[in-house]
Amino acid sequence: MSLDGKYALITGSSRGIGRGIALKLAANHVNVAVHYFQNKAAANDTLAEIRKLGSEGFVVQADVSRPEQIEALFNRVEMQFGKLDIFVSNARPEVPAFFQPPMEVSLEQWDTAFDTQAKAFLVGVRQAAPLMGAGGRIFALTYAQGSRTGGLQPWAGMASAKAALESLRFATSPSPWLNVASL
Repeated sequence: MSLDGKYALITGSSRGIGRGIALKLAANHVNVAVHYFQNKAAANDTLAEIRKLGSEGFVVQADVSRPEQIEALFNRVEMQFGKLDIFVSNARPEVPAFFQPPMEVSLEQWDTAFDTQAKAFLVGVRQAAPLMGAGGRIFALTYAQGSRTGGLQPWAGMASAKAALESLRFATSPSPWLNVASL
């Protein structure tokens, strides 16, 4: 797939892994929607770097634990770009929102993990697919230690949510648009 002139949305792209993906895509002439939840300054910094690399984009805020905000996020992408070629589901909440061992994790923390991972991905896929033509790609980032082996006990909620996210891959295979990357 030639990346030149494509359009991408990476959730959680203001910092960390999402920022790295956004900058790598921008270096390959992809226009990027930079999503953030709370840190607008970091999102604007990422967009500035994207522009330095010769690509374009915009900054968009949304809470991926809320389906109506995910829908608004994709509506903005459609308004700005008109289409979407690449969707990367990467966002996750800050660690205190879910980081507890199984016997101590609150139901609110558990729900936060699932709402920001499996549910957000499912809602995102449903929104992204109609914007994509042939050759579009959707990725979900998980991590092997957390989702396959249970990882560290305090990651129980997020590991379970990531495992649910990975199961969506198997439930939809062999879909031509779904790729689940495991880090």
